[in-house]
Amino acid sequence: MKAIFARMFTAGVSILLLAAFSQEKNANSASVPMVLDHNRMLVDAEFQQKNGDWLTARLWVDTGYHKFLMSEPFARKLGIDLSQAEEKMINGLLEVPPPAGVRIGGMPLNFEGVKSYVMFAPVWLFSTMHNDANLPSTVLKRYQVVFDYPQLQLTIAEPGSLKHRGERSSASINPETGIVQLDAVIDGEPLSFALDNGASYSFVSGDLLEKLSKHRPEWPRITGATMGNVVDALRGKPGDVRTIELERDGKKFTIKATVKRLL
Repeated sequence: MKAIFARMFTAGVSILLLAAFSQEKNANSASVPMVLDHNRMLVDAEFQQKNGDWLTARLWVDTGYHKFLMSEPFARKLGIDLSQAEEKMINGLLEVPPPAGVRIGGMPLNFEGVKSYVMFAPVWLFSTMHNDANLPSTVLKRYQVVFDYPQLQLTIAEPGSLKHRGERSSASINPETGIVQLDAVIDGEPLSFALDNGASYSFVSGDLLEKLSKHRPEWPRITGATMGNVVDALRGKPGDVRTIELERDGKKFTIKATVKRLL
């Protein structure tokens, strides 16, 4: 009886190991939940530390930037040596080797050859959204990617493994940076736009805005502060009160805002 049980146990373990091996071998795609924060997409990933353990991290999906950036606290958790950071960093950036192991939803991602940096400043780039690093366009360009905003889901897969739905639109992809360019028509004029879901708003040149404003005076137009101005005005510790002066329709007024989280 013991021998039979032992054989059954061994066979069961073998089947489980075979199934696990097959699953890992065929795991060529992954779908994970995403969080929208300040109109930016955040997903959870895992990074391998020097001791071989895996560390969970929150990534800012950034189709508009080609370099991998990580925060100083996250770099320390990964075991990256920062002892010579002050001597070697340039403009708040310290170049480091790309991460050896990264996976999303159990699927390994290839960071080979991606320019990687520890970013010491500005700190708000990480603290505002509570993210540890970004997922740059140089990594995304190696895969099929689906951004499902209605379902709040990101799907990433090996090339050729997904069947796409919806309308097809022509695009050009920079072979070095992976940044996607799309053509759009505004007021009858064809324009080229970069697909940058890493930004919380659209960037348009001042010359184009002036041209559209003159040609279409009936279109709404608002002049306001930049993102940097807003962040600087609200910067502080939780509980601090900030007084902000606003202007709307030619009328000025002030509001008081309480800082809810560290910026």
